[in-house]
Amino acid sequence: MSQLCVESLWFTFADQRQPTLCDLSFELGEGEFVLLCGPVASGKTTLLRSLKPGLFPPGRRSGKITVARTDLLSLFAANAAEKIGFVFQDASSAIIGDRVLTELAFGLENLGIPSDDIDGKIAEMASYFSIGDLLPRATSTLSGGETQRVSLAATLLTQPQVLLLDEPLSGLDALAAQKLLDLLVMVRRDFGTTILIAEQNLEAVLPIVDRVLLLEKGRLEFDGLPRDLCLALSDLSHPLFGALPAPTQVFFRTNSDQACPM
Repeated sequence: MSQLCVESLWFTFADQRQPTLCDLSFELGEGEFVLLCGPVASGKTTLLRSLKPGLFPPGRRSGKITVARTDLLSLFAANAAEKIGFVFQDASSAIIGDRVLTELAFGLENLGIPSDDIDGKIAEMASYFSIGDLLPRATSTLSGGETQRVSLAATLLTQPQVLLLDEPLSGLDALAAQKLLDLLVMVRRDFGTTILIAEQNLEAVLPIVDRVLLLEKGRLEFDGLPRDLCLALSDLSHPLFGALPAPTQVFFRTNSDQACPM
């Protein structure tokens, strides 16, 4: 079943003439884990923000976007929060509460959830993400990895059907990045959440996703399996070749006739 459907999406910023997104069409299935990648300024962040009411960039757009067969533009703010979650590249910029506990409660309070139910939901999510010890902490004292985990937990408390992440590994060390990716794999497995992650760190993300979308200059140039993307980027001069997993790069440099490793 299609969870998110984008049909002929065009977008041009208000102060520009050339479109940033050009005739994009794709679908995300229920529970699918998809990587959105592309060179710098290819339109990844613009696309993600175009899928989340309240974050729409200012400009001219055309096309149709549906979430669980509901037109995105017809969603009220509360419905949009329940259907689509968003995790920012700089999670600290999106933190509102001064304490982790208040940050986790914020979204649920906005949805009008009774306080007794909020306490129970936070306790469950804190246990699931192993962040119970962070609840009394000031959000300003959290490390980058802790901030991303809290941001992800706060987003998932509203039980979105689709989760969008804009380069969440940026600025994290290798251990924190791997912990976050492990959590995303758990979330997809346990909640059946559809995940679209924009990320430059292909080496870390390619082995765990089901599918890849490649944007170049606002156009969708590839939509397929991770291994097929590696073949598509096998030209050593391609700007993303250096982002491929190390075994994959070695494979193409040696012209081996074996199956392409991930």
